[in-house]
Amino acid sequence: MAVRIEDITAIEVDDPYSEKIQTLHSYHGSIYNRDDVPGANGANPSIEDQLVQAEDRKAVVTVEDINGSRFTGFIAEQTEGYLEMRLINQYGSPDGTAYLARHMLGKVDIGRREEQTRAFLFKVNHELKRLLEP
Repeated sequence: MAVRIEDITAIEVDDPYSEKIQTLHSYHGSIYNRDDVPGANGANPSIEDQLVQAEDRKAVVTVEDINGSRFTGFIAEQTEGYLEMRLINQYGSPDGTAYLARHMLGKVDIGRREEQTRAFLFKVNHELKRLLEP
């Protein structure tokens, strides 16, 4: 993008968004995997199958309830009545826990760019940093 220098009124640095963009740019070729999308081979898995698959693979998933509220994170626990999720924000950081009533679930997404981005940022910012700490 080209911008006239006179039109720049502020520059932010070291903020979460800039760090996210820098990290994604640095690892651009190794983030996204098209084979990671369930149903890419023509299959149409049920919500239940997708939730089991996400939990087994420890994959980031986005769950939308019938009211349109979306929750993105890892499946922590599933019971007959509810789903417990460890949420991850857009920067890949832990963002609390959500308990969702199973009968209110409307849609599940796994393996889209959004889920892969958050999973990658979580891995870089939290799992790898923990491994490197003395």
